[in-house]
Amino acid sequence: MKMRKFGYFIPAALTVLLWATASCSLDETVSLSGDEPAAKVSVQPRHTTFHVSAEEYADAGSLTPQTRVSVDNSMILFWEADDRISIFNQSTANLEYRFDGETGAYGGDFLPVDEGAAPGDLTQDNVYAVYPYMQGTVLADDGTLSVTFPAEQTYRPDAFGPDANVMVAKTSDAELQFRNAGGLLAVSMFGTGIKVKSLVLTANGGETIAGPATVTLAEDGTPTVTLDAASEAASDAVTLSFTNPVTIGTTAATATVFWLALPPVTFSQGFTLAVNWTDGLADYTFEKVTNKSISLQRNGIIRMAALDGGIVPTAIAINPSAAQVKPGSKIQLTPVFTPANATYNAIDRWTSSKNAIAKVSGTGEVTGVSTGFCYIYCYAALSGLNDVDHRAVCKMSVRDVLLPESVDLGLPNGAKWATFNIGADAPEQAGMYFAWGEIATKASYTLAGYGWFANNAMTKYNATDGKESLDKADDAAYVFFRGNWRLPTMSETAELFNTGNTTWTRTTLNGVSVWQVKSKKNGNSIYLPIAGYKEGSTVKDATFGYYWSSSVNFKDSEDPGYLNAYSLKTTYPRGRNVKMPRELGMLVRPVTK
Repeated sequence: MKMRKFGYFIPAALTVLLWATASCSLDETVSLSGDEPAAKVSVQPRHTTFHVSAEEYADAGSLTPQTRVSVDNSMILFWEADDRISIFNQSTANLEYRFDGETGAYGGDFLPVDEGAAPGDLTQDNVYAVYPYMQGTVLADDGTLSVTFPAEQTYRPDAFGPDANVMVAKTSDAELQFRNAGGLLAVSMFGTGIKVKSLVLTANGGETIAGPATVTLAEDGTPTVTLDAASEAASDAVTLSFTNPVTIGTTAATATVFWLALPPVTFSQGFTLAVNWTDGLADYTFEKVTNKSISLQRNGIIRMAALDGGIVPTAIAINPSAAQVKPGSKIQLTPVFTPANATYNAIDRWTSSKNAIAKVSGTGEVTGVSTGFCYIYCYAALSGLNDVDHRAVCKMSVRDVLLPESVDLGLPNGAKWATFNIGADAPEQAGMYFAWGEIATKASYTLAGYGWFANNAMTKYNATDGKESLDKADDAAYVFFRGNWRLPTMSETAELFNTGNTTWTRTTLNGVSVWQVKSKKNGNSIYLPIAGYKEGSTVKDATFGYYWSSSVNFKDSEDPGYLNAYSLKTTYPRGRNVKMPRELGMLVRPVTK
């Protein structure tokens, strides 16, 4: 387009300087400086147009931004529409020039924003330029520039933020040579589920790292920066803000890099880096501190080793999700995070919905108080997981008699065996002794005291009623556990010791002698403790285990009085069904379907 002419035409090819690169850990900083390839602006009389272009990076694979505000994916510098610079000489005020090209262009024209205010007689021997344009930029009579290093910067992918990097230039001939006034800090961070919202760098020693400064240019154009620490606008912190939260890379190799443009400074006591992030539910702060003295030189870079922000869990649960405990007894609950390798796995608190039924400690140990139901809640220290959808919960039942789980052994009739006996809390515990067809334990087991015996005869499950198996009301398993629990039939106990179905192994469980009954169908196992039977108040034959079935000894010519019922005897090398007097006290291992 045609430009309005004033005192000078100033075509300029802006060759953007290259930053040296280095890689180091947080405590192994590297500052580099030197004579950077200068950004040049040629000056000729009679016009007020600046023409600029930018060269490609020397290392196109580097992620190091150069002296410009934006870079493209190939790491070539480009201008953005409406970029602004300041032009001075000692006879003019701060003249604002804007980029007349489109974003992404590598060259183009800078035109005066207010053409009416353009200089009419700009002398070549005292021309100054500053990037970015700032209203407060002043050129003093002695050639000193007053600039501002921004305390608030905006994130750009693979580059420092707009107007963050201060460049200055002066000329005594036909070219302006832009030089960096400060340096760069590169912060790399990776993690899973982390979205960064802002980043705050604070000097531990209180050094000024942002605010007003004066820049003096040597004869060759090299700038020297002096920060005004006494100014109310001086700051020992710089904030990198984000228009939208940025999801960081998940590995050190894919870590996201955040760039901060800073004045030359020595962090005498190191610095603190606070990363404010979100998991989409709540906000958190990740903090890294170094106390080592670190110097950032003009035209230098400090690269931090990639910081591991950790892995954010997506859910929390309690194992087990449902549990039971007796009054006065304890059970330990365990929090489980998803994924299993989540690093934010601290627990904030445990609570009970009804402390009168069950109480829970700060470590998840539950104590039964009185019979009933309640809920135990677990809250992650990561507060975003504390909403209803992610809150971990366990349904707690406080019972005088605990309910077992069922184990599928793949047996032909489909019966599933309980994990422990009635009255037990664990597979190796014997639990309660019962007479056949009775639903309460007692101190002594005799025929005279048997509930279904009177007048020298059985009063139920006899020749008169013809009942071959227990009614529900007389089935201890159903009475104690309800649901579909019951005593096994004689045929179901026979399936348990059938050589085609299971293997039997004498072993110990938690120090107690038991038989392990392992399915040949699916590998599942149950454990039968060895606790004999009770006659009177005495335990007898304690080298074997005796377990009632629900089947009476029916129509047996050797037992016309139905005095016996079938039981499972855990004998070597495996169990077998035996007839035993109904009044004896034996163990009960329930089944269900």
